[in-house]
Amino acid sequence: MFFRKRKENSSKELLYKISTLAEEINQTADPASFFNRYDELYACIKEYDKYKKNSAIKSEGLPNNVTRLTAFRNKAVHDFIERCYQAVVRDIEDNGDIISASKSRGRFEAIRNYYDALSDENRFFYDFRLRDIEYVASKLINKLSVDFDSLGGEEFEKFCAELIKRNGFSKVEARGAAGDNGVDILAEKDGVTYAIQCKRYASNIGNGAVQEIYAGKEFFKRHVGVVMTNQYFTPSAKETAERTGVILWDRDYITRLLAQS
Repeated sequence: MFFRKRKENSSKELLYKISTLAEEINQTADPASFFNRYDELYACIKEYDKYKKNSAIKSEGLPNNVTRLTAFRNKAVHDFIERCYQAVVRDIEDNGDIISASKSRGRFEAIRNYYDALSDENRFFYDFRLRDIEYVASKLINKLSVDFDSLGGEEFEKFCAELIKRNGFSKVEARGAAGDNGVDILAEKDGVTYAIQCKRYASNIGNGAVQEIYAGKEFFKRHVGVVMTNQYFTPSAKETAERTGVILWDRDYITRLLAQS
């Protein structure tokens, strides 16, 4: 009797854990959490198989044995990819919010860390949705680039963040209202880290901006400091940049980036 009761309690605990894991899997937007939870779910269902023939699990809408878990997982992965994709599109297309989109897009691209664990069908679906994201982002960048002189300060920062991302930069973090120490964007390319200040002005940029980004680069411990503007730079700004090693990207450089993207 004691061992039967213990067995029943163990099966109930497993069922509760299975149900909890399934709920977390359905809600998470983080790839690491999603795939790690599925490893736990697999182990729990395998263990539960020892106790019952899963009438309770079936009532939870879960696969009733390990063999069926693979098909169930493939469907869940497909739905997860779609959920992440919709989050990116919502931020880019519906809200025009590249700051939020860069975070949700980063989570979507992190799925590639688990690419080898995906079925062939889900690999194809992931690549397909990634191309869709590029298309949606290209529409927004084209819209913003029509006249970047007319953009507000924060809009210009979003524009710059998306533009450098489309030109091979990774880990692009548009800091928005959180921007301080003269740094609006953090990014990386080819192992080099960047601190970027964006200046959407009606006149040319002086050496104050160069001094600010030099200090900001040191604060964030970045390799390179950049000032990016819709205008040009004064002679004093160019001289200060040459002495401090700060890189200057003027409107001509932005135009080249637009052509390349």
